[in-house]
Amino acid sequence: MCKRKVEFILPVILIFSAILQISCATTKNLGQETECENSTLISTFNSCQYGQYFLQEIDLSSNNLELVATHKKGPGFLASRKKAFVAINSTPFTKTGKLVGIHREKGEDFSRPVGKYDALCFDSTLTAFVVCNQELIPDSAIYAFGGFWCILKDGIEQPFKLNRKDSRCAAGISSGGKKLFILTSVAGKKSKGLSYQECSRIFKELGCTDAIQFDGGSSTTLYVMGRRVAGPFIVPRVPAGFGFCLTP
Repeated sequence: MCKRKVEFILPVILIFSAILQISCATTKNLGQETECENSTLISTFNSCQYGQYFLQEIDLSSNNLELVATHKKGPGFLASRKKAFVAINSTPFTKTGKLVGIHREKGEDFSRPVGKYDALCFDSTLTAFVVCNQELIPDSAIYAFGGFWCILKDGIEQPFKLNRKDSRCAAGISSGGKKLFILTSVAGKKSKGLSYQECSRIFKELGCTDAIQFDGGSSTTLYVMGRRVAGPFIVPRVPAGFGFCLTP
């Protein structure tokens, strides 16, 4: 089992190594500390028995936190133009760029829900919750970002027949929906990525009650403080994403 050690607490966002330790585990630190308004943003790279990944922890109860999203221009746009300090990809899409599943911004749906897939939602108070079956998303969800499937529900890991490792992008929630964890793992020469089951275990060990997988594989993209820190070598054309920025 991986164990978490928090280095220190930040006022708005803590991007931390979950320093997940077992007898043979190691943790690599990117050595980056960036001033983010009146708080410090730390990004670390984690390695445990499951694999390697980046992990973000966001306090959704912060008064000056704003959620930003796009259904056309991708997380890179949010990082560069909307000044999102964290931005990731979300809803799956076809080869032509058409979204497959729900994408809702400020109460407006830009793509239709797909019942066999699930979604991460936010209400008007920026409280996060996961909905299994996108067709059941309530009107109270001001934002809704489609993914594939819920991997953790009410603290219970969801079963999957396949146990294949790959690049992953996922989100988990705790503290009654007021704390959001974002996990990204990229498969490459030094890592095979993570499986759905491994992602769900990491979220459970972090204390999450619910978690969902977004579009992974070559779509996996993470921007931190304007820099792409996770993703394939060739920047993919990913239309949908969401992130967070700080308001004055």
